[in-house]
Amino acid sequence: MNKLILGVLSVMLITACKKDDPVDPEENPLKLKFSLEFDETLPRLGNFGETVEVPPGNPAQSPEMKEMSIHYIELAASALTPLTDGAIVYKGAETNLGGDDADDFDQVPTAGHGETIVSVDLSTLPPGTYKWVRASLTYQRYEIDYRYNNPPYAENVDLSGTSVVCWI
Repeated sequence: MNKLILGVLSVMLITACKKDDPVDPEENPLKLKFSLEFDETLPRLGNFGETVEVPPGNPAQSPEMKEMSIHYIELAASALTPLTDGAIVYKGAETNLGGDDADDFDQVPTAGHGETIVSVDLSTLPPGTYKWVRASLTYQRYEIDYRYNNPPYAENVDLSGTSVVCWI
């Protein structure tokens, strides 16, 4: 799962409007767009972002990502910038209807491969140099392959299914 999260974040596309187009910031502000790109060919990563191999005898697969949502995006100057000390460019809606504060899943933006998930007005971004993007995921939907094996009723039936993971 760490491979997937870091892979998505490392290939997150950041784009802005064309330089040669005259833009009136009052009518059409420049935008910083965060898009998702799912790439199952990226290396598998460990807890500290280092490349790791699946140990012999342990099964693993890369799920086919379909959709994801993000609750929080922060730009940080370095890996050592404390959490929330960077430029927080997006924070999703929260609710406390069940008690403690939690993500409001009814309002989270979702996106698929190549789609923009969050667009931020550049004028709201504090000036600075940012080398790290931190993001908090709230939802993933992906397809996985699995084998059903329940003798004598069924043996080695290959199936696929959709899995949904939510974080609160």
